[in-house]
Amino acid sequence: MRDINSIQELSESDIFELLKLNEKDKIFAENIKINRMSGKDPYAKGDFRLNFYKEVMSDMYTDGFMMVYPHGTVVRQARRSFYYRGENQLYPSTSPSLCRFLNNIENEEERAVERFVADMKIAEFNTLLFKFQHTADFLEKGVSVLSEQLAQHYGLKTQWLDITNDFEVALFFACCKYNKNYNMWSPLTKSDFNRNENTQYGIIFKKNTELTDLLLGCDLSLEGNILPIGFQPFMRSHMQTGYAILMNDHMDLQDDMDFEMYKFKHSEKLCNLIYKRMDCGRKIYPHEGLVSVKDQIELIEQSREFSRKAFEYAYNKTDYKVKDWEQLLNKYQYYIGKTPINLSRQRIRAVNRAYKKFDIEKIYNIRFVFRLCYIPT
Repeated sequence: MRDINSIQELSESDIFELLKLNEKDKIFAENIKINRMSGKDPYAKGDFRLNFYKEVMSDMYTDGFMMVYPHGTVVRQARRSFYYRGENQLYPSTSPSLCRFLNNIENEEERAVERFVADMKIAEFNTLLFKFQHTADFLEKGVSVLSEQLAQHYGLKTQWLDITNDFEVALFFACCKYNKNYNMWSPLTKSDFNRNENTQYGIIFKKNTELTDLLLGCDLSLEGNILPIGFQPFMRSHMQTGYAILMNDHMDLQDDMDFEMYKFKHSEKLCNLIYKRMDCGRKIYPHEGLVSVKDQIELIEQSREFSRKAFEYAYNKTDYKVKDWEQLLNKYQYYIGKTPINLSRQRIRAVNRAYKKFDIEKIYNIRFVFRLCYIPT
């Protein structure tokens, strides 16, 4: 963990300047989208080469641009000036939920088992996703359904760390807290941030997008890169303009020198302001999507028995050498048998009815576009 005193501090006026820049980014991207959707000829002025380059460069600022990445085909959201992550205090580390969990287990064998189980939970979550026509509709459009990244947004442990390119979203997470029992967000109060020196500050991570995306073009590996989640089924990642980094057990965002790290002094006034700006969290966590089957996600998270299909998924991912994985799982009271999902046809039909008239492009006010590429041999 970094020493809180070594972290650069943002004043309240700095925060409002970043909010202004964020709004400027939104307007810039919105104007490009409107221009694209109007059907206006980008080459009308006659300077084909210059206008072509300008149009290609604007692809990244266009909501709805479809692009192939190492983790799948994504319908991007518009690029902004910076990537951000917000945390409501200085934590011992900034790493994905699964990595934090595994790093607390000393026994190598047990750590391997828990990683295997986490992969089985992802597989079961993927099975749950594909019980609904809404998910299939995305796949039919050519969009990869990113079940791991979606699972992260619904509380399952993964090796992906959430990032956003929306400063308001990062600021919300830095100023608010989640109550799992009541399934609701609330602004931080004095009792939250006066506990110790590290809780007195919100933390913001910040990284330039242009340079990051340029380097991504040279490195097509998954690990360590900021990758878009984009427009996905059940919309939570869309609301958060979601990106994610795949990290291993030894990686920590606090050690990443490419990210600038800032602190800002908490105040109830600022926390309440940001909470209200984000409509009490509804702009980020809308009361729809998979909320109606939240109990099924909890069953997956709590289960000690998984389907054969989930076992095969995890088995094909593991590189931990063991003769009999089922026997090893049994040793730690995990079993292969039936899926933990217990969803009636009536409940599936209810979700399908809710999304029957859902049109991806109309609802998100985008148009899917892509650019043909020539890849030389």
